[in-house]
Amino acid sequence: MKKIILVTLQIVVTVSALLWVFHKPETRAGLLRAVHEASVPWLLAALAASVVAPLTASVRWWLLLRVADPAARLGKVVQLVMVGMLFNLMLPGSTGGDAVKFFYTLRGSAPARRARIILSVVMDRLLGLLALILLAAVFLVLRYDWLTHTRETANIVDAFAVLLFMAGGGISLLFVAVQLRLVDRLPAKMPGRTKFIELASAVQTYTRAWPTTLTGVLLSFVGHLSMFTTFYFVSNALRAGVSLVDMTVIMPIVNTFAALPISMSGAGVRETLIITLMGKLCGVPPGLAATVSIIGFLCTVVFNGLVGGVFYLFFRSSQGAVPPHVDDVEEREQEAALPEIIAEGKQPAV
Repeated sequence: MKKIILVTLQIVVTVSALLWVFHKPETRAGLLRAVHEASVPWLLAALAASVVAPLTASVRWWLLLRVADPAARLGKVVQLVMVGMLFNLMLPGSTGGDAVKFFYTLRGSAPARRARIILSVVMDRLLGLLALILLAAVFLVLRYDWLTHTRETANIVDAFAVLLFMAGGGISLLFVAVQLRLVDRLPAKMPGRTKFIELASAVQTYTRAWPTTLTGVLLSFVGHLSMFTTFYFVSNALRAGVSLVDMTVIMPIVNTFAALPISMSGAGVRETLIITLMGKLCGVPPGLAATVSIIGFLCTVVFNGLVGGVFYLFFRSSQGAVPPHVDDVEEREQEAALPEIIAEGKQPAV
């Protein structure tokens, strides 16, 4: 029932935001004009840049997975990440692809490695978030005056700063809990206890493998920057006149809000923010800014999802189809493996 309510709310938010974005005739006209005049070479460059993010994500997860399984093959990890891109596109929410990757990896591995495999998935998510927070915090400090010189953008930046503070505080609390070994004392009925234990155990495990963790953070930076570059290439294709520096400052804010589970794949939220930020800060007309947002989404999510569909056609024949409600499968497996996860986190440093 909770998932039905959440998906319904996401649909309502998505439709409402898109209707608000495109209700003006001049916005729709600007969108059509921008598409008609787009530069094909720049669009091809955007597609090429968009592939960098899933490739760096594949290498990052492969390195983390090797802590659990030294024999893990990079080729198979690339397949799983690309298939995950397909399901990120098809399934509601932002973690459908992660659930699919989790399911296939766990199913083909020995039971003794189950806990570490789960922790590799958890740490993979955490490193991506941590890198985005660090990039966003740096850009916010360096360009704060520019970002807040209008009331509309200042309101967005203030809300963004609150999100950063909450995320940074949560990660800091997690590290304190790990260092003081407070995880074992969490109440059994505490909301989110399982997820917190998974995060804490992942931090403990991968702190011991710190060279791998550091490399994962660096790869996350590359992945995020490649996505920002994709949107910059799209803006060039549409002659929006947004510099690479300005796009790099704007996109962490947009991606952070778009990643919140309040709309379908960030649709509507992304367009609203890009129209406001590019319009007020860079002087980009609403129709043109909306086109940058839509084509950027097509390049970064839809294009890679379609490529993932090609991978899935071959992958399914050897691995089998994804089960219905794969996210429920993930939750049940994680709950079942919780004692092993706790034990993994308690292992002494080597």
